[in-house]
Amino acid sequence: MKEGVVKDFLTFRRMVSPIVIQVLFWGGVLLILAVGAGLIAEGATNPKDRTNLWLGIGVCVVGPLAWRIYCELTILFFRMNETLTAIRVRVDQWARDTGSQNESPVSLPSRDDERRWMPPGMR
Repeated sequence: MKEGVVKDFLTFRRMVSPIVIQVLFWGGVLLILAVGAGLIAEGATNPKDRTNLWLGIGVCVVGPLAWRIYCELTILFFRMNETLTAIRVRVDQWARDTGSQNESPVSLPSRDDERRWMPPGMR
């Protein structure tokens, strides 16, 4: 392993959460399917009331999809962080390569630009 990877991990620059969320996703899918199967089995044994049967089918179909959407939205925040970190690294590398301290390939807003968009009472 590279020294930089370990340092990034120890200083929380490298996120581990997306991997953990993927593992939790599959565990959650198994749990949702087990609950759905239990409801289906309970509904199948009661011929007078099939509510649990249909509820179990719904849980097995909609449950994993809803869980997937929730996990994807959670991972999205970590992916945005990784992308912004990559942009920062590239801008820093560009500044080192060009020897520039003041110029940037990205146009960053100045304090005056920020104040222009603030409500009058906050300027």
